[in-house]
Amino acid sequence: MATSNLNQTDLEAAISSTIDQATRQQILDDLIAAGIGYTSPDDGATIPVQEGAAISNPDPDANVLIEINPNNTVYVDANLKAIIEATDSDVMLSVIGSGPVLVATGAGNDYVSFVSSRGTDFIGDTTVFAGAGNDTVFGGGASELHGGSGDDVLVSGSVEEGKPSTLYGGTGSDTLIGGWGDDSLYGGDGDDWLSAGPGLSYEVLDGGPGNDTLVGGQYLLGVGGFGGELDGGAGDDVLYAGEWVRPGSMMMLSGGDGNDTLHGAASALDNTMDGGDGNDLLVGSAGTVAEYGGSGNDILYSNARDLLEVVLEGGAGDDTLVGGVIGGSETLHGDAGNDLLVGADETVSEYGGSDNDVLYSGSVAGHGSFLSGDDGNDSLYAGAGNDLLVGGAGNDLLVGGAGSDSLYGGAGDDVLYSGSNSLHGTLLDGGDGNDVLYGSPHSGGPGHYSDTLQGGAGNDTLIGGTGTNFEHGGSGNDVLYAGSDALRATVLFGDDGNDVLYGSARNDSLYGGAGNDTLVAGSGHQWLMSDGNDGSSFIGSAIGTASMVGGAGQDYFYLSNPHSSDTIDGRGGDKDALTFLDHASADLTGISAGNNGFLEVSFSNGQVTHVTNIEYLIFNDGQSIRL
Repeated sequence: MATSNLNQTDLEAAISSTIDQATRQQILDDLIAAGIGYTSPDDGATIPVQEGAAISNPDPDANVLIEINPNNTVYVDANLKAIIEATDSDVMLSVIGSGPVLVATGAGNDYVSFVSSRGTDFIGDTTVFAGAGNDTVFGGGASELHGGSGDDVLVSGSVEEGKPSTLYGGTGSDTLIGGWGDDSLYGGDGDDWLSAGPGLSYEVLDGGPGNDTLVGGQYLLGVGGFGGELDGGAGDDVLYAGEWVRPGSMMMLSGGDGNDTLHGAASALDNTMDGGDGNDLLVGSAGTVAEYGGSGNDILYSNARDLLEVVLEGGAGDDTLVGGVIGGSETLHGDAGNDLLVGADETVSEYGGSDNDVLYSGSVAGHGSFLSGDDGNDSLYAGAGNDLLVGGAGNDLLVGGAGSDSLYGGAGDDVLYSGSNSLHGTLLDGGDGNDVLYGSPHSGGPGHYSDTLQGGAGNDTLIGGTGTNFEHGGSGNDVLYAGSDALRATVLFGDDGNDVLYGSARNDSLYGGAGNDTLVAGSGHQWLMSDGNDGSSFIGSAIGTASMVGGAGQDYFYLSNPHSSDTIDGRGGDKDALTFLDHASADLTGISAGNNGFLEVSFSNGQVTHVTNIEYLIFNDGQSIRL
């Protein structure tokens, strides 16, 4: 034991749990020389320490040093400062009074408690160094309790709000319990159990190394905790913010290194949870506003309420984020790793981050979510609301829902599906890359919404659904299929590139755009046109009727319906050819001038085809006529 600044009115001591005989005797000699009392009572004795006692200096500010044996009870006057040293093993010590006390015990399983002379757990400021062994210490007043090595139980003695105590478990599997004040609990090495006390206080719990359990403040007689910080430290820890934390309190939970489990407080309105390194489980509560998984494969659940703005961030690793906010808004960030994000009714935004992520919108009708896959080959699924899905870089899969969704594949070879119902339409935009877009199988019907498919840059394939109204291939060599809606026609625009466009059973319009395009009419009344300078091919249906308009290059027109009345305009170029796959040259009955500069090509079955700017007529028997 070492002591400095010794005098009648002040004593500052630093005490080791193991004190050699020579050092202890020197301290005792110095204290006695300074007029400070000393005693070494018998085992089981009760020692009164008060003003005017024979063993103490009558000065009201005097200090008393007592060396005790096992099973002593010490009474300390409110006006005195007492230092109690227990060098024997397995000491059971009760300190009664209200003055400040410092206790140091040696090796052994010790029991130390502090009780006021009025019978309540209230005493002056206390400091206890329990030493080695499995010790139990009940503090008094603003306590500083050191468990030392061993499996210790330390209980704060603070009974006044705002009067702090500090508990140090040391090495071993310790149990630390806070009081009413602003207490700090440090578990130290070992698998510790730390519990904050009740009261309007702010408590700090630090588990330290080991697999620890930390429990935040609780309600007591209708009075709740004011908040606090829970830090698990290294190890696989379990943190509970508290079942009934006072509404409006702030709780911060940090798992630290290891595979941790964090539970938010149900009533607090400003919970923050950070899993740290390791594979963590974070379960938010009604008042959790932020959850951070940290590195590792983490699972985060949100259960927030009451108009809160909530953030869930997975961090590095393959994480699972599940939204659950009600009456507020929510943002989910997967960050690095192959993450799974599942939104809820009120989830506003989901960001997959880098790598290959899966995002689900939980939107309901009347609401909408924003889903962004970011980098990687991502899969995004819309909900029932009006969602916006952006695949980002990578080969992504985007699936629309029942609402009026917008799907953007971004860079990469993407696949987009519309899921719109009969009352809503979806926009599908493949972006850069060789994309495949599918229209919805649900019919829009007259006056209802319908899908729009845009391939963007790249060699895209667009497949219209029953509710598709417009398809745009964009740049590149695209393939477009008109929708199959029994009541609605589709407009197909190939744009730049050598495109192939297929009509349907409805009255579709096919525009090839620039390039050497191939336009195939469907069974309905089709309108086909190309603006290319390189020449295009126009193929009529065996049962439909078509109007075909060529471009500036050498175009080729093919008709297959022997009963239709088709109209063909070669426009520019001087080598446009029309081939009748349905007629031989012998079927031709005449060619005459018609209206508006058209020629009428008549056949023996009564069919008449109207042509202009066509240089060659070719029949299925190989014969041809130059016009």
